[in-house]
Amino acid sequence: MKILKKSKSIISLIVLGILLFTNCGIIVNAETKGSYDDVEKIETSEMFEQTDTNYYVYFYREDCSDCNFVKEKVLNFAKENKVYFIDYGLPQNQVNSYNWKELQDKYNKKVGYLDENEEIVFFPGESYEKYENQKNIYGKKITYSFRIIGNDVYTNIMTPEIDYSNTMCAEDLIIAGVPTLFYMENGKIKEFYFDSFEINDFIQ
Repeated sequence: MKILKKSKSIISLIVLGILLFTNCGIIVNAETKGSYDDVEKIETSEMFEQTDTNYYVYFYREDCSDCNFVKEKVLNFAKENKVYFIDYGLPQNQVNSYNWKELQDKYNKKVGYLDENEEIVFFPGESYEKYENQKNIYGKKITYSFRIIGNDVYTNIMTPEIDYSNTMCAEDLIIAGVPTLFYMENGKIKEFYFDSFEINDFIQ
């Protein structure tokens, strides 16, 4: 199985291997840099209890390739911003998981096929550009890749559709995977950034 993604400047096809939507988004080869030893760590149960007016909460795992992909940037970001780190590899920090299948059933569809040169041929009305600026029902930009199964091309949604506006405690929190970065105001989630692509774009 192949997964393809279009860059912002040119059309490029990136083979990412097998997609895992468990606790660690998209698999990306990356060298681990920096250390979590000196960051301020909390448990998930403490996420909503911080006294800072504005702060970030970053969920990661030590063995997550996506986390390693943005690790150095996140550590540098934490030097200039208030960031609390939560190790999602620890059992006490794990919360409700996200229903990716329901989301994929809603958004993913067949949009084309590969020709004899293994180039994507889109069906009428379909294109890379169509999926560059879509937003979900909460106004969040949707990131897509393209999955090749046999000769068929399917959209592959990569942005979880979660409404955090009424999430007030850790018991109600849903995590779609790591890395995930939350922006908090007065103990409430105001925004979230999921997977290495979105986090990288936000903090660069």
